[in-house]
Amino acid sequence: MPSEGVPPDLLWAAVRDEFEDDELLLRRLREFDPSGIAQLKVRELRSFVLNPNFTPEALAPASPCVSALAGWVLTVLRCGDDS
Repeated sequence: MPSEGVPPDLLWAAVRDEFEDDELLLRRLREFDPSGIAQLKVRELRSFVLNPNFTPEALAPASPCVSALAGWVLTVLRCGDDS
């Protein structure tokens, strides 16, 4: 099963709920402080972001929105690596 071992807050069902209120989502993205990311969350995300298909370019044909969000995630994680 693809979701096996994925933390509950990273499952699609939880993420999908975040997308239902677009104004809230945009506000949270704008106000997000990368310095507050717990290292546990960074480690949990590594398997996703190390996938060679997790790039804005690779995801753009499927969805411009997903492509932009992937770029944001990668940038946020890079900012965390620089600190």
